[in-house]
Amino acid sequence: MKRTVAMNGINLTSTLADYSCTHLQVSCVSRAAMRAVIEVANAAERPFILRVLPEQVGFSARAPGYLGFSGIADLVSWVRDRDAGGFVHLCRAGFAKDVRGANSLSDVKRGLNQDLSAGVSFFHVDGSRLGKARRAVVQQIELELELMGHLSHQAACRDLQPIFEIGGPGDAEDPAEDFMDYLDAILAGCQEHGITEPTFATAWCGTEVAELTNRALLEGGESFEALLGLDTRLADLADQAGFRGVSLIAHDCDYLAPRYFDYLHEQGVAVASLGEEFGVHETRILLQFCDLTRAASIRQDLLALALESGLWQERLLQNTSTTEMDRAVMVAHELFATEAFADIRSRLEARCGASGISLDQAICEAHQVRLLSALRHLGSHFEVVAAVH
Repeated sequence: MKRTVAMNGINLTSTLADYSCTHLQVSCVSRAAMRAVIEVANAAERPFILRVLPEQVGFSARAPGYLGFSGIADLVSWVRDRDAGGFVHLCRAGFAKDVRGANSLSDVKRGLNQDLSAGVSFFHVDGSRLGKARRAVVQQIELELELMGHLSHQAACRDLQPIFEIGGPGDAEDPAEDFMDYLDAILAGCQEHGITEPTFATAWCGTEVAELTNRALLEGGESFEALLGLDTRLADLADQAGFRGVSLIAHDCDYLAPRYFDYLHEQGVAVASLGEEFGVHETRILLQFCDLTRAASIRQDLLALALESGLWQERLLQNTSTTEMDRAVMVAHELFATEAFADIRSRLEARCGASGISLDQAICEAHQVRLLSALRHLGSHFEVVAAVH
């Protein structure tokens, strides 16, 4: 009999407490990627986390986000309609980086209230950044406790048990002692003010997306562990955090080879998070089907749409060697909900359909292959017969 897991913080905490494997968190970069997550989660009977950013699903009808949902309630309904086993959990993230004063803080709180009313109870409260700048740690702690306190109170009013992830990934220069001091300050603040304590914390794990690769892959041929100096640090952090009842999440795990997933699992990381890799992968699949169906004009329109958006400009490294193709595939997924892209996709679907190809199914299956590969290197052992059709 298939076991059922409800979409709430209590069950999520208990199911993710299975340390025999590292779990996956995937950003909602496209509906096809979300569908792949839901189908793999149900076929493997493993919990997954879908990470929702404000630019994907906004806090208001004026800024609905690029996925095309009318709001968070629409997204929750879409997921629940497809998640028969209840294995997929939504995590709202990225909302604290734009808090610049009392007015913006009030706006964020109103948006979080809407999330709670829609049934979302998992939140990544990360006050480490103000836009792209780094906040002072004292300000970060104050903001995170403020938001966690608000969410704890509002969740209690709705008979929900919130679950929190805290902090940002930091960088290689951050001493482990500073991370533990930060974590202890958060836990002390929670105890003092009656706030729900965090279940997860984000620590620097050597991973960072850089254009179309990962900085963990840029150092050459030596082992990841030796290059990053993480041989004992990451495992020690996981042990120290675990002693305090907090598990580690590794972000920016995009583009990593299977052996790095093996490493994260061996070091005691509870959750590995994947993001824009799926959007980039999907764009490349669309371009491949343009070539397969000889749809040169559709291909040209897709690349032009991405390049003309200018979204790629803020992602380039100094002395970049990226091509126009690279720059287009970096950001095209952020335009998936636009009318211009809808027209491009509709034209391509018609070309594929004339050749007996279901474009949506092909994209979903490609995402599933990546998810299953990652799972197998994160300690999951299962037989999946229904995920990839």
